[in-house]
Amino acid sequence: MAPQHQNPQEAVQGMKLCNAAYAAGCHWGSFQLTDEPIEEPAQRLVEALAAEGIPPERFRAMRPGEVWDAPEA
Repeated sequence: MAPQHQNPQEAVQGMKLCNAAYAAGCHWGSFQLTDEPIEEPAQRLVEALAAEGIPPERFRAMRPGEVWDAPEA
């Protein structure tokens, strides 16, 4: 899926490159598309954020239909 999607590590790097205060990941967890377990992207996002020293509340893996009012930066 690499030509169409970022993996969690790439998404965290994109957040850093944009100097984004907050980010939301979507387009995951709706249904099984890949060989990875359906919850793996959210777990890997937590790991990628920790590796970069970014608090997990700054990048949220959104569930289908979930709404998030991101705090003002």
